[in-house]
Amino acid sequence: NKEFDKFDALQARVFMAKNENLEFILPNFKSKKMYLRDFCHPALNECKPINLEWDKDVLIITGVNAGGKTMLLKSILSSAFMSKYLLPMKIRENSIIPHFKEIKPIIDDPQNVKNDISTFAGRIKEFKEVFNKENVLIGVDEIELGTDANEAASLFKVIIEELMKKNRIVITTHHKRLATLLATHEEVELLAAIYDEKNQKPTFEFIKGTIGKSYAFETALRYGVPENIVQEAKKVYGEDKENLNELIEKSTTLEREMRLKIAKIDDELKSVENLKEKLEDEEFRLQEVH
Repeated sequence: NKEFDKFDALQARVFMAKNENLEFILPNFKSKKMYLRDFCHPALNECKPINLEWDKDVLIITGVNAGGKTMLLKSILSSAFMSKYLLPMKIRENSIIPHFKEIKPIIDDPQNVKNDISTFAGRIKEFKEVFNKENVLIGVDEIELGTDANEAASLFKVIIEELMKKNRIVITTHHKRLATLLATHEEVELLAAIYDEKNQKPTFEFIKGTIGKSYAFETALRYGVPENIVQEAKKVYGEDKENLNELIEKSTTLEREMRLKIAKIDDELKSVENLKEKLEDEEFRLQEVH
């Protein structure tokens, strides 16, 4: 009976994949690289497909509020889970998903009054569970949640450096200090959510190699906080910190523009190469005629 149940479960997945035009991506035991192409999280009805190339031990996602950081983290964990347990997913067939022994999400607020557990204490208990494990995909949302951000950045830098010796880690954070502390490590990759300054809204796209600005003030305005309150908050925040944010913003914008220009040049180069091939073919044909 167990074998029939197993067959029924597999057959149901195949039928589902055929009916909904889904793909199976088997775990790759040889590759460390995660290569997601047009992946959609199964909980979303209308999703912006995710494209990701990640081959380092740690991925730190920073940037704009409500810009898709948490959903990107959940998508990475979900794709690994669905691959591990042979579940069909909306993804392109040339994607690559490494094999993980375990997938460990540290996402929810673990605060529990009954058990006298604070947010930070609960998070630390969850980290303790993976110290003696290996080949675990760990996903941590808002890593400094529940305690002083500066102290947490120092603590989690050391924790992450220990865990990454045997595991892979994806982190979302708004606090730049942790990202800055880890940015120079050769096995740490930075990813920043992009904000559309012109239209004053997130793009739900990401750019590699930079730390993103959170855009807390802009988000507050977008969700209806009066402008005079936001302006007062900016004064309290401090001119020097706002200048730093502007530098981060300009750096991200320049890099985005540079990548768009490179992509445009690549397209133009391909067009030139195609034209060159056509001319060479035409020249060869004319030579044969004469």
